[in-house]
Amino acid sequence: MQFKIRASQTQKIPYQLIVGDKEMEDGTVNVRRYGQKETNTVSVDEFVATILADIANKSRVEK
Repeated sequence: MQFKIRASQTQKIPYQLIVGDKEMEDGTVNVRRYGQKETNTVSVDEFVATILADIANKSRVEK
């Protein structure tokens, strides 16, 4: 798992989603943004809304 996280950081992938058994049960995802070490747990619907807003605004500014 650490290799995948490190590889996505070197490729400058803007978002990393971590979905395990607990997240599947809760309907949430752990989101890690490029350049940050902490993860935030949000609902799938909230993450989709955030991504759609970023696309509409053509930005990746953290809210």
